Amino acid sequence: MNPFKPEEQKEPEGIFSTEPAHASLFAPSQKYREVTAAMKPQYVVYMKPPKDLVRVTKTERLGGYLPGLTPIYAEVSNASLEVIGVPGSGSLLEMRSQADAPNPTQARSLLDEINMELQDGRLRLFSPSNRMNQLSVTEFAITCPRERPLTVRGFYSAVRISDLTGGADIETTQARIMIFDVGPQVNARVKEGIVDYAGHQGSVRLSAGWEINLKFTSQEFIGGLDAVSEGPVRVLIPEGFATCFEASLAKDAAFVCRADIKSQIVHREEAGRVIYRFGQGPTVVGLKSLNGPIVIDNVSDPGE
Repeated sequence: MNPFKPEEQKEPEGIFSTEPAHASLFAPSQKYREVTAAMKPQYVVYMKPPKDLVRVTKTERLGGYLPGLTPIYAEVSNASLEVIGVPGSGSLLEMRSQADAPNPTQARSLLDEINMELQDGRLRLFSPSNRMNQLSVTEFAITCPRERPLTVRGFYSAVRISDLTGGADIETTQARIMIFDVGPQVNARVKEGIVDYAGHQGSVRLSAGWEINLKFTSQEFIGGLDAVSEGPVRVLIPEGFATCFEASLAKDAAFVCRADIKSQIVHREEAGRVIYRFGQGPTVVGLKSLNGPIVIDNVSDPGE
């Protein structure tokens, strides 16, 4: 499954599942494994051409853009964007797009509308929306020094970022945001979609119109994390988790903890909501579901 394609996501319905988050969500992508092995990134074609349509592909590369450690600001439309932090000082932007149309001329015409531009220090990554009998799938991939700050503004575009130490501010409309080992500051907002986050430190603020999936990769989270979702908040923690958290739910919503800390959780009512608390001292992690459940499981649980 391609985690970037918004059409593969399902909007939550009235009754939410209390299944745990899927550990596979947080696995490194194929691009990440290839980059860390110093290999040229390889792209995967996710779908077969529909009957009676012709497929044409287009690949472009923009090397050495925005030299040094200046911030990256990217605007992306109707595509997926992956940003991977790597050692060194070089940056590379790659694009692969495929178009399906009744004939090669129409497919090439659609591909000509897909472009990446650099103006005044801003990247504009554009792919047109799909049309009747003319479909396109576009993937942009950036590899850059880990220390580069990143800002992304997406329109119907999924974003995946990993291994960045310069901070990230990510916002998109209808899609998915995936954030792995990014700091020291992270802000991520999706209007209609899902946020997935894995890490162990930083100042992190997450907001999602559908649901949030979290994986804490250490027993102690250093810094602070606030996650607010319209629907479910699903959390994976290691055994022996020792970070103080509070979980806020509506009175009629479910709080499910199957982790080893379940006997240490207390709850209270406050301002018409139910607050579940774990640990002593200041709250480090705040979890809030406006209308859905909060589910906590150990990473090592069977099936995870």
